[in-house]
Amino acid sequence: HISQEIPSDFPDCKKSAKFLERLLEVISNQQRVILNVIQLDHQYSKLSREDIAESYYEISLAYQLTPDLRLSTLMSLISEHKQQQNYAEAGMCFIHCVLIILDFMSNSDHNDFQILGTHLSPLLPSKWIPLDRNLVQSIKSDNSYDDAKLFSLSILIQRLKEALAAFVNAELFETSILVGKQLLIIGEQFNLYPDLIFFHQQMSEAFRLISKAEENGMRFLGTYYKVGFFGKNKIPNLHNKSFIYKEFKLTKLGEITDRLKLDLIRQIGESVVIQIITDSGIVNTELLDDDVIYLQITHIEPYFTNEDLQQRMSIYHRNTKVSTFAFQTPFTTSGKKYGSINEQCKRVTQLTIFGESFPSIRTRILVQKSEIFQLSPIQNAVEIIGTQTNKLKSQVLIFYPNLNELQMLLQGAVKTTVNEGPLAIAKAFLDPTKPPTNETEANDQAILVKQLTELGEVCGEAVDRCDYIIRTNHKLDMLPFHEELQKGFDEFAEGLKQLNIIVKRKE
Repeated sequence: HISQEIPSDFPDCKKSAKFLERLLEVISNQQRVILNVIQLDHQYSKLSREDIAESYYEISLAYQLTPDLRLSTLMSLISEHKQQQNYAEAGMCFIHCVLIILDFMSNSDHNDFQILGTHLSPLLPSKWIPLDRNLVQSIKSDNSYDDAKLFSLSILIQRLKEALAAFVNAELFETSILVGKQLLIIGEQFNLYPDLIFFHQQMSEAFRLISKAEENGMRFLGTYYKVGFFGKNKIPNLHNKSFIYKEFKLTKLGEITDRLKLDLIRQIGESVVIQIITDSGIVNTELLDDDVIYLQITHIEPYFTNEDLQQRMSIYHRNTKVSTFAFQTPFTTSGKKYGSINEQCKRVTQLTIFGESFPSIRTRILVQKSEIFQLSPIQNAVEIIGTQTNKLKSQVLIFYPNLNELQMLLQGAVKTTVNEGPLAIAKAFLDPTKPPTNETEANDQAILVKQLTELGEVCGEAVDRCDYIIRTNHKLDMLPFHEELQKGFDEFAEGLKQLNIIVKRKE
């Protein structure tokens, strides 16, 4: 079909160049398929679950020009994900299938499908390549190609239903609603009234589950680790590479460590020597034994700027479309790991992936960019205060805040039992008797004052919200603790006032 894909109005010289380019692409893709199929056929029992997913992922990319084979590959990947209870990833695979089907049908002169897919755009990978119309037309001109079994309205609906179910199992209820909205558009456009009843019921249940999850605050959407591999002679394909691993719900460090070690022993043999690098800093590979495998496993968290956090108030939004992660390493200039507030520094390592975000159709993605930032004691303090403020905001600004979580966050700000709460931080860096010695220090102090002012105002709003919830819901057993928090807030506001920071309460 290569020659048929090239527009007929292309000049001959351009046709030849385009033909050669596509031919080389086909050859490269076929090599990619063959290598990964051989690996799956002959080494399946030795492969880790990430390796298996990676092989199917590579095959699916190689089948960009053959949508039927790409669909079958994605369905095989879905089967693997379901076995591992990776429902979010299975759901993303179903979305890829839906997008391929929509692409094919909208390029097959099915005008009814031109407007579909609008609600799925938030789930679209940034490097998604839609099917070329000339490619689809050339495929359909092949009489031996039966597209009805793969590219039909019934198959499209079936894949969307499966995606919806997968996202519900993954507790990504908001994503399931996006899928449900897409189903509603299809149902209304094609008058599928019995299906519309079912779609509305599914969406109603999803909203109920969101409400329940927000109320109890107990939704765990994955744990992330950065895994660095070192072993020049034993694992040359992984040597000196780092990956972000998305693990199931609350996976502990020991659990992923044991699993990765077992994977390597199964692949290489019982005699392999595996050592764990416990330090999270940069590894000097010159000091490593090339015949030993080293794993550096570090717990990481999704990273967002303060501006991002204003748009990502919920647990769901802080766990979807995530492409940047970070971990922190505390240190002091004296060489100790921890010190007093005014000497505690922090090193922040940011890890970025491009073209994809979590959740994806795979649970392991190569780190493509790593940056290290060093925070001075006052900059560290600013970040601590900013984090507290954003966490409180995430509860204060929602319509139905979780009272227990709101009180816990408020307690951490105004009723701390240690000497490193916000007021202690303010006193350490904003002593009126000690003016700043340089412009940088003055700027840092101004930022800290602004952050503390905002925190004080949010704490005031949190106190008011707690009071309203307790009294309107007659939760009088929580009133004594609330009164303690009210007292703590008053003391916090008075302490800030002594440092010339005025906290204004909203009327």
